[in-house]
Amino acid sequence: MKKKCNYCEREFDTNEQLEQHTRDKHSNNTAINNSEAIVKKPFKIKRKYIYWAIALLILILIIWAVSRPGAQYTPLTSDGENIKGNGNASITIIEYSDYQCPYCGAFVRDTLPQIEDEYVKTGKAKIIFRNYPLPFHEFAMKAAEAVECAGDQGKFWEMHDEVFTNQHAIAQKNLRNYAEKIGLDTEKFNACLESGAMNSRVKNDLKKGNSDGVSGTPYFIIGNETLNGNQPFNRFKTVIDKQLSA
Repeated sequence: MKKKCNYCEREFDTNEQLEQHTRDKHSNNTAINNSEAIVKKPFKIKRKYIYWAIALLILILIIWAVSRPGAQYTPLTSDGENIKGNGNASITIIEYSDYQCPYCGAFVRDTLPQIEDEYVKTGKAKIIFRNYPLPFHEFAMKAAEAVECAGDQGKFWEMHDEVFTNQHAIAQKNLRNYAEKIGLDTEKFNACLESGAMNSRVKNDLKKGNSDGVSGTPYFIIGNETLNGNQPFNRFKTVIDKQLSA
């Protein structure tokens, strides 16, 4: 029985003749067939290269976070005094206050309305509010900046009242809610607050307070006299009436 070559289909009488023919004529084809049986080893990335890649990615993220530009805000108004009442009133009451100070809050709730009714609304006195955030009150500085940001949109006293009414909740997220509540442009307010644009105004008030001898809050300068702490209305009345009659 003839032996047929698998490559060229030529026939041979013996196996020896076929094998010899295959070696002579088809050795390349045999090598190709044999190579198909070789299993390729999978490509592996060394672990150290993976660690280096992760470290590089973390470094890139840190550099991006540090160098990315923060919120930008250009104040709409120039720095000035926050005044309530007739600017030409004969008596000026300067108040240094801290939004996180409980005594300041008590003054705003209990005494300030009486002073406003008897002296501010009648044109006898005006109130100038100055910020004096105490260093141990963690939310006081940002709260002061927030009220100044509201003042930049013409709503200083509305935000002043809202923050003092909610002294127990004046973290930054709360301040944004109060800004929306009183009808501020929240996009501008948030940019103002996040940029720290009003930080210099608050610090200017602090410098004035230090020059005026403020040692605690609330602190008041009424004409040529001072009152320290949350005094009862009658104490204010005595000092103000004395200044009016001078």
